[in-house]
Amino acid sequence: MFSKKKNTPHPHIDCLINADTVINGDVIFTGGLRVDGTVNGNIITHEGKSGTLIISQQAKVEGRVAVTHAVINGEIQGDIITQEFLELEAHARVSGNITYHTLEMHHGAIVSGKLTHAIRVEQSEPKEIIFPFQGVLQEETQKNAPEIPLEIPTETLSENPQEEPRKKIRVKASGSL
Repeated sequence: MFSKKKNTPHPHIDCLINADTVINGDVIFTGGLRVDGTVNGNIITHEGKSGTLIISQQAKVEGRVAVTHAVINGEIQGDIITQEFLELEAHARVSGNITYHTLEMHHGAIVSGKLTHAIRVEQSEPKEIIFPFQGVLQEETQKNAPEIPLEIPTETLSENPQEEPRKKIRVKASGSL
């Protein structure tokens, strides 16, 4: 009943980027990172590692953020991808698309972009995954055809996604994503 989560937020700060600090370049980290200054580059966690990012009210990030957990109270100009949890506090200002698993958004937070709920995939055997799909997919069926990866030629997609109704495609997946 009270199971321990695999990817819990990092409980303490391992690194601090001070308010007077400007970093030009990507920041790759594990553990806990607090940004009070400016980062002109991407902020990401090491592949396969957990990381918690805290962006304070006076902080500014111009780049993509891809982390496990994030608490945002400053300005981000770029896309945000969180694998587990994203909290947008009252002074958060995001100009970019957000992909999240769990989202908490406080009154006053501003997002100029698209919010997308990501389905976390933890599997040991092949299962069916549903991806949102916009456009037209021309189907060709053959009996007893071998399984091959799904490929969608660009000419089959609509130029304007608003013209076509939203569709879902089902894809067989195996292994880890």
